[in-house]
Amino acid sequence: MKLTFSQEQLNRIFPYHLIMDKDLSVLSCSNNILNFIDAINNKSFLDVFNIKNIDHPKDAFTPDTLPNFINRPLKIQLKSKPQLIIDGRFEELSDNGQFLFYGDLCAVTNDDGVLFENKLPELEFYQYIINEIPSDIAVFNVDRTYLFVNSSVEPDPEIRKWMVNKKDEDYCILKNIPMSIALNRKRLFENVLNTKKIKSWEEKIPNEGEANYYLRSFYPVLDSNGDVKQIIRYGVNITDRKLIEEQLVINEKRYRDLYAYSPALIYTHNLDGKLLSCNPAILNILGYREEDIVDTDIQNLLPVYDRKNIRRDYFDKIIKEGKSKGIFRVIPKQGNKVLYLYYQNYLVDESDSSSYVIGFSQDITDRINTEKKLRMAKLATENVAKQKQIFLANMSHEIRTPINGILGLNKLLLKTKLDIQQENYVKLSSESINNLLIIINDILDIEKIGFGKIEFETNPFNISDKVLRTIQLFQYKAKEKDLELVFDNNIAADFIVNGDQYRFAQIMSNLLSNAIKFTQTGSITVSMSVINEMQNKVMLEFSVRDTGIGINEEDVLKIFKPFEQASQSITRKYGGTGLGLSICKKLIELLDGSINVYSQVGKGSEFIFTIPFERNYVYKEEKNQSSVINYSKLRDKKILIGEDVELNQFLIKNLLESWGCTVDVVDNGIRIIEMLTLSDYDIILMDIQMPVMDGLTAAKHIRGMDDPTKANIPILAFTASVMQEDINKYRNVKMNDFILKPYSDELLHEKLISVLNVNDPADVLTNVENEEVSNEPVVSASKLYDLTEIRSLSRNDEKIFNKIINMLISTLSVEAENIKSSAMDNDWETVSGIVHKIKTSLIHIRVDSLKDIILNLEKNYNNYDQESLNSFVDELCNTLAEVVGCLKNDIDTLIEG
Repeated sequence: MKLTFSQEQLNRIFPYHLIMDKDLSVLSCSNNILNFIDAINNKSFLDVFNIKNIDHPKDAFTPDTLPNFINRPLKIQLKSKPQLIIDGRFEELSDNGQFLFYGDLCAVTNDDGVLFENKLPELEFYQYIINEIPSDIAVFNVDRTYLFVNSSVEPDPEIRKWMVNKKDEDYCILKNIPMSIALNRKRLFENVLNTKKIKSWEEKIPNEGEANYYLRSFYPVLDSNGDVKQIIRYGVNITDRKLIEEQLVINEKRYRDLYAYSPALIYTHNLDGKLLSCNPAILNILGYREEDIVDTDIQNLLPVYDRKNIRRDYFDKIIKEGKSKGIFRVIPKQGNKVLYLYYQNYLVDESDSSSYVIGFSQDITDRINTEKKLRMAKLATENVAKQKQIFLANMSHEIRTPINGILGLNKLLLKTKLDIQQENYVKLSSESINNLLIIINDILDIEKIGFGKIEFETNPFNISDKVLRTIQLFQYKAKEKDLELVFDNNIAADFIVNGDQYRFAQIMSNLLSNAIKFTQTGSITVSMSVINEMQNKVMLEFSVRDTGIGINEEDVLKIFKPFEQASQSITRKYGGTGLGLSICKKLIELLDGSINVYSQVGKGSEFIFTIPFERNYVYKEEKNQSSVINYSKLRDKKILIGEDVELNQFLIKNLLESWGCTVDVVDNGIRIIEMLTLSDYDIILMDIQMPVMDGLTAAKHIRGMDDPTKANIPILAFTASVMQEDINKYRNVKMNDFILKPYSDELLHEKLISVLNVNDPADVLTNVENEEVSNEPVVSASKLYDLTEIRSLSRNDEKIFNKIINMLISTLSVEAENIKSSAMDNDWETVSGIVHKIKTSLIHIRVDSLKDIILNLEKNYNNYDQESLNSFVDELCNTLAEVVGCLKNDIDTLIEG
């Protein structure tokens, strides 16, 4: 290939070049080579350079062999500067026998051949930088031929060399780039030549099925005359940016579509309340056109009343917190109704422009109106339910009163002289009345459960003892039908649990009552066992199995529904309301238990239920104290007693006086406060339940006294309750401690010593877990009572013992008559209060046969029908009469004994 270049072109294109003739004489060279050599013209090439051809055999380099080196890679080394090496090749310029050597400075070495890259000339450094720039850079002649391209334009160095003096059309053909690109570049190039102004454009280049995008510019380089002498094209790959922009366009369209088609109500407004935009959904619901509503104040859409506080409730909040949510009441264009819009709005804080609020709302008008209707319906339902409760309560009272009269008259009739038929009529009448009472009680219970009014107590009790006593209550009914009652107990006799023993007894009573009702021959077996125990939690299983009529499989599910029995024939034959089992099931489920029934027609049924309990390892029998206690520690202590039961007054006063204490006794809270105001005391012992003013109220008044000494006096409470709720009440009024009834002398002494040594009246009470609670000891079944404790309280003093016994005889006789009288009046609340008063006395003398009856009449009388309550009263009063008679007959013998 023969080349023809002007000297100017050679200097621009080839930084390192020289021209020589066929005799190897140097005719001219580039300025870069002259930087290293003072003069080179007319010198022999071989005098100036050494050949360092490492790619070919070392042929002799002579004028004759020169043609062999044309277009072959060749490295030459300056003899005067051997550290400089130029990598290039020879080309024949023309027919006149001239040859061109051109190349690049490829290395700088020392005399030992070690490279020194930092010795590259400045121009070479700039060329290196230009090639490393990630932007396309190309230099063109005014005829559009390439003078220079960097590696970003074309990474292949051979192609870059080829591109010199080529045009875009040539390069596009070589790289298979669409010719339209080259033609567009030509048009733009010519525009720059004409206008002498920079021109930029975006260009899309196909690349293996995809496309690369470039932002390119033509920059004109002007000479001193203002003419374009070269044009530089530079560009950057903007493919990533272009893809992002395209995605942004797609996303923007999606957001516009979402805004336009969303059922949500979307709008923006500035911080002055002026609406900036509204989507079609909100325009549709309000009935406005966009031009009617945009640029108006949002307050114009609100009811007049709501406009007053919108600045405080909405604008100030969203400016302060950046967001706000709530409900707007708005009036549509028609103005015939109010719409409720639930909104969640956000402040958009733009640093370079005014901030604004974007709002998202939802029309909840239908929901609000529905909720209003539901609230009205709920209020109506609650009112009906309340009226129903009032009606049931009133009807219960109104029905019980004449029933009580009828039962009383029947009892009086039975005491008169009647023939057999008349006596039978009276008994049938009483039985019918009692059945009516059972129905009333069941209806009230089912209603309580339905309204969530059932409350459960938690007290420790012996589960085996409770089941046994419940079974004993049904011995008479079982005996009437000649049925055998069997108790299969698989639990320890001293198994103590925490729970509601009264509701538990109600469940057992209902199941036993049903078993006896539907069993004509055979037996009823009650069994219980532990099925799971973990730490202090225990799951107990109870079973009531009978040999009665049984239940059809299809009727099993019916029996637990209110007012339903297995069949109409059952109702006709056996009677009942169908509430008993429903109540059992609901109570068991409220106690986190479950109940199932297994039955076979003609063979009997078995009801199995499970209830979880908490084990109580603290509740245990009081142990005898063998150590001798020094009671003289309390000598000369002045003690005020608040106790309303005369016997208890006498016992505690006598006991404390025997310890050397000075004792004053009053019977209510007001008297306690009066006595404390008049005198000084070391400690107050008061019962929680007293007439006129109870112990809690009295303690609260004392702690509020102006005199700090009196306000901080130690207070010890007498109580029969170990419920944590009650103990918390004692703490709340700052009582120092409590003692459970009945208590021993030793325990009372211990409590007094402990409290009197406490200086701060706000000291916490003893935890119930640490309180040693005693079971009443079981006495011989042949003994009606046990006077061991009375003998201990009297300390074998005959006069004191006599006085206690006489007080017992008097108290029990009077209160028995009071109980009878109140029962005849159907005043069971008064009966409960009287029983509470005599309970302590009966505990002192261990009349254990009355334990269940006392509990039933004192706390659980609402759970029993009239006949049962009267039966309890009869048994209580008969037993009290027998106790009083025995005490009268045996008093002398007892003293001697």
